[in-house]
Amino acid sequence: MKLINPRNATFDEIQSRLRGWRSRVYEALKVHGPCTTRQLADRAGIDLLTVGPRIVELRELHLVEQVGQEISDGIHAGVFQAVAVSTAARKFETLGPVAHAEQMQLC
Repeated sequence: MKLINPRNATFDEIQSRLRGWRSRVYEALKVHGPCTTRQLADRAGIDLLTVGPRIVELRELHLVEQVGQEISDGIHAGVFQAVAVSTAARKFETLGPVAHAEQMQLC
């Protein structure tokens, strides 16, 4: 698997390599969102420890955005929704990846 630095890639190059869990989590969020990572894991039948990191990676690519916050039993959880690919592409081309995005394995 090849590492890619998202700062040096176009959005189309990155999107074409989104496979596996990243793609599954994005598609699940389009169906079940907006929701927290825990809600998404429950609704989509995907392990929470898989969903959380994929949401972070998708946020770095502007494919997911936080639209709110829920507080339950003193625990704060972000509420996320999928962003249309066309919107994400415009943001990515204008702003680049989220500032803390480093090399990531896109497979």
